[in-house]
Amino acid sequence: MAKWAHETIKKVVEKISVGEIVLPIIQRELVWKEDQMEMLFDSVLKGHSFGAIICIEEEKNSTPLFDFRKFIDDYKTADNKSDKIATYKETISVDKLDKEHWFVIDGQQRLQSFYIGLKGSYNGKKLYFDLFSDYKNDNYNFKFADKGSLENDQFFYSVPKIFNDLSEIKDADTIADKIISDNSITDLNKTKLIEKNIEKFFSKIMGDDEGINISRVQVKKNDIIAARQQIMELFRRLNNGGTVLSNYVLASSMLKVFDPKMREFLRDTSIDNGKYGIGENELIKLMLILNDQPTKEVVNLTVTNQDNMNFANWVSSHQNRIRETLDILKTFLEHSQHYYWFATNRSRSAIPLYFLAYHIFHSSKSPKNFFDKFDTTNDNFKNMKKWLIISLLNEVFLSRGRGWVAYITGVNKIHSVLKNFKDKVFPVDELIKVYENHPIRNFSLTITADNLNLFDINYILYLIYDGQSNIQNVDIDHIHPKSLLANNFDYEEINSVGNFQLLESITNRAEKRAKEFGEWFQKNVPAKNQSSFLTRHFIPNDQNLWYTKDFKKFLEERNKLLANKINNIIP
Repeated sequence: MAKWAHETIKKVVEKISVGEIVLPIIQRELVWKEDQMEMLFDSVLKGHSFGAIICIEEEKNSTPLFDFRKFIDDYKTADNKSDKIATYKETISVDKLDKEHWFVIDGQQRLQSFYIGLKGSYNGKKLYFDLFSDYKNDNYNFKFADKGSLENDQFFYSVPKIFNDLSEIKDADTIADKIISDNSITDLNKTKLIEKNIEKFFSKIMGDDEGINISRVQVKKNDIIAARQQIMELFRRLNNGGTVLSNYVLASSMLKVFDPKMREFLRDTSIDNGKYGIGENELIKLMLILNDQPTKEVVNLTVTNQDNMNFANWVSSHQNRIRETLDILKTFLEHSQHYYWFATNRSRSAIPLYFLAYHIFHSSKSPKNFFDKFDTTNDNFKNMKKWLIISLLNEVFLSRGRGWVAYITGVNKIHSVLKNFKDKVFPVDELIKVYENHPIRNFSLTITADNLNLFDINYILYLIYDGQSNIQNVDIDHIHPKSLLANNFDYEEINSVGNFQLLESITNRAEKRAKEFGEWFQKNVPAKNQSSFLTRHFIPNDQNLWYTKDFKKFLEERNKLLANKINNIIP
C-alpha cells in the first residue's frame, strides 16, 4: 500500500536536513554532474514536471528494513581516501527509529541535487542564479561557481543565500529590494528582472502550489527477507527508467542488503584500486571469479536466490583477504612495470588482473608474503610476468580478441586451468597451451624483427620505454615522416612499429614536423644528449639510416633492436 503526499521543495529539503528523508543502503552514490543539477533548477522554474519520488515509510520505534545514510550537502567527488573522508556519509544502523523516516528508493539524484543546490556545494562550488535571467521567455541561468560575478550583463547570486533569506523573511519583494539596495542597482530594467526572478524562485521552491509528489510505500514486515526482496524488486523496476542502474549497481545493492558493511568495503576497495582498473564493477566480477563462479552473470545477482545469498556471505567473510590480494597485485604491477599500462587507460581489459589476483588469493600464504622478493628468481613472479607480457603482446584480451570472446570463452578457459593450480606455482606453460590449442589467431611466443607487427603496437611502445608514467603525455611519432615516405613505401611499412617512437607533443608537432630525421636530430638534439637519445629510442647508430633513402634498411636494423629489448624483458 502507498500513501501520497505533496510537499514543497523547501519542506522536502528541510526533512532531508534533519535526517527524516534518508537513503537506504541499497542506493548508489550521486552520479549526476553539475550540468544535470543546473538543468533541474531551470526545469523547476519553468514549471516542468520532474516526476514523483518513491519512498519506503518507516514508522517511529520500528526496526527499518535497511541500514541507511544521510544525504550529502557539501559534495566532493571521491577520487581518493581523503575525499571520501570529507564527503562520505557513513552507514547508520539502528534497532529502532527515533522518529518517522522516509527511505528514498527512487528519486535520489533529484533530491540530492536540490539539497546540494539549496544548502550545500559541489566540489567546493556553490550554485548561483543569474538574477538577470530572461523570465519572460522562461530562460533561467543556473551555474555552479566558486563565487558570484557581475559581468557581461549577468548577475549571479548565491542560491543558498537566496534560499536562506527567503526561508527567514518569507517575502520575495523584501529580499529582492535588499539585493537591489545592497548592490546599488538603479537601472529599472535590471531591478525588474531581479524582482521577477526572485518572485519566481520563491513561488516554485517555497510555494504551496508547486512542489514534489511523494509516494510513501508501506511494507509488511512479517517476513523480513521477503520484505527486502519485495523492495529490491521494486527498486530494480523503478530504476529501469531515469538514470538507469547497471546490473553491477544492482548486484552491489544486493551485497549491501546482505551486509551493510559491504558499502564501505566496496567503496574503499574501488577507490584504492580504481586508478589501475579495479573499480566497483570490476571488483564484483573479480569476486565472482575468486569464488569460482566465472560464468555467473552479474544480472542474476539478486536477493531472491539462495546461491546469491551464499555468494554474499562468502564475500562478507573474505573482505580482508580480498583487500590484501589487491594490495599485492598492485605491488606486482609496479615491480613488473605494468602499473601504468592499466592506470593510463581505463578502457583496457581487467581480465588479466582478475587471474593474477586469483592466483594470489588462493595461495596458502598470506598475500602480504606471497612474493619472497620481486625478481626473476621468484618462480611465481617470473611466471606471472611472463604470462602477462605474452598475453598483452598477443592481444588475447581485446574485446573481440583474436579468435575468441575474451570476456566469456577466454575467462572460462583460463579459469579452468588456474583452478587446478591453487597454492602452486603460476602455470604459465599450461596457460600458453590454452592460447595455442584454442587457437588464438597469429599467436606467437617468438618475438623477432620479422614479426613485430603481429603484436600490439601500443604495448610494444609501452614495453620499450620501460612502462614509464609519462607516456600518456607524448605523441606516437613517425621517426621518418609520413609525408617524405608516402610516394615510395607501402602504408604498412610507413606505419609499422619500427618507424614509431614516443616524443613530446610540442617537439613532434612543431620543430620536427615533416623533417628528415637526420637533419632534425643533428640540429635540435644537443651533442651531449645525442647518444642517450639514440639509446632511449632504439635508433641505429649508422647515420646513413637517419634519412628516408635508406628507410627499409632502417626498419630492419631498428626492428632487431626492438625485438632484442622485448625478449630481454620477458623472464
